[in-house]
Amino acid sequence: MSLTKPRSRRGGGRPTIADVARKAGVGAITVSRALRDPERVSEDLRCQIQAAVDELGYVPDPNARALASARAEVFGVLVPSLAINVFAEVVRGIYDSLSDGPFRVQLGNTHYSGLEEES
Repeated sequence: MSLTKPRSRRGGGRPTIADVARKAGVGAITVSRALRDPERVSEDLRCQIQAAVDELGYVPDPNARALASARAEVFGVLVPSLAINVFAEVVRGIYDSLSDGPFRVQLGNTHYSGLEEES
């Protein structure tokens, strides 16, 4: 009897790419490749991996991908105030422009402070 638990689920108990790999009987890198570049994996293997993804309810974690690739698909926006209509409209335009792409918007309110803008 083993006293150690296999590491698999992240903090919220959601399935990880390692869980999908185990379920599909492949390595985690193969799962990653199948999800990012499906044409690089055979159709049979893609179906096997997709079945494991569906069964486990796996959803890719954009934060984990950013850490692994050292790139984040985050678009940072600093505004001096959200109470003034023109800034709210600009932010809405940014969200609308980026909605079909991979970027997530990270919004910061500087409260008209030069020090906050610099930091």
